[in-house]
Amino acid sequence: MVLNEPMAFVAVGNLLGMHAPGNRNFKKFYAATHHASMAQAERC
Repeated sequence: MVLNEPMAFVAVGNLLGMHAPGNRNFKKFYAATHHASMAQAERC
């Protein structure tokens, strides 16, 4: 799966709180970054 600009939607939604889910929490931002990265990872 390829996500278009994952850091953009993760940061705006989970760090700045401007888009869904509207969080302003670094811990949730870090977790969302991890999950977005894992979603793009190739399985070997």
